[in-house]
Amino acid sequence: MHRQRRLVSSVFVYNFAAMWKYLAIFALIFGLAVYIARQDERAAQKGAQNAAPPGNSAVPSEANEDHPQENVGDTKRHTPGWYSFFRWPNGTTTWAIILTLLAIAEQTSQTAKAAKATQDSVGHMERQVGIMEGQLIQAGKQTDAAEKAAEAAKASIKTLKEIERTWLVEKLPPQDHVPRRREHPFGGVWVIPVTITNIGKRPALIRMVQGRFHAPEDPLPDIPKYRQAGTALPAGRLLAPDEPMSWQCPLEEASLDDDQVNRINGDGRPLSLYIYGRIEYESAGLIGVNQFCYRWDNRMGLVLGGEKPGSRKDGPDGYNKHT
Repeated sequence: MHRQRRLVSSVFVYNFAAMWKYLAIFALIFGLAVYIARQDERAAQKGAQNAAPPGNSAVPSEANEDHPQENVGDTKRHTPGWYSFFRWPNGTTTWAIILTLLAIAEQTSQTAKAAKATQDSVGHMERQVGIMEGQLIQAGKQTDAAEKAAEAAKASIKTLKEIERTWLVEKLPPQDHVPRRREHPFGGVWVIPVTITNIGKRPALIRMVQGRFHAPEDPLPDIPKYRQAGTALPAGRLLAPDEPMSWQCPLEEASLDDDQVNRINGDGRPLSLYIYGRIEYESAGLIGVNQFCYRWDNRMGLVLGGEKPGSRKDGPDGYNKHT
């Protein structure tokens, strides 16, 4: 835009200078034409006086001032030859035509130069736009590359943390049968100890432990529901690598009568016995959760050799996960 303004300004300045140049030349030619007309008038008067008879007292007729070139017939031989180039009307008309043609030619040339300069300027601007578009595309590619590099760095950090983080796993003690109420003297409560072990490379800060052990009449809901009595908040309990931790999970029904045990073992209306829990912990700046669920399986029916009754992983999908 600045270049176009400069171009228009230069064209305007040139046209103004050319106009004054041709005006000056025209003024010079006009002045010469007037001067030569006066000289021709004087030569005509002098020729008339010389042609008059001696002693003729008649006053010579005056030259026609309005049309001085009509009296020039005999004056050309008394004036310089170059006067013919500037006499009115032939000389001055010729010069007017010549100057007009020169002005048109020069104006055409300057217009062509201005058009070419404008075209060059447009081409330059187009190249600049192309360069800017290329720079924008390159900047976009660099931005994308930087974003991908940042994402890769985050992924690497996350992977490193995953490698270095802690993993807690649970373990239940072996159980070969479901004890009946009479097996608990004095109406005791059936309690299963759940052992948690840190198998990671870093210590784990235990934040919350939840557990539930019961024989529900209805199917388990999709989301585990824990009771307040089965929730523990170990304050600042730090579990070192390979270090175990146990907590007692009591049966909500305290103990089971014969009918309940028979139903659990497949005799009568089905009844399931579940123990499930949730451990929340922190390690290497990450929050981990281990959720588990076990159901008593008496291994009735078609089983493989060596399989014994016991608690096995089961329950809805949301009950067993490790994050």
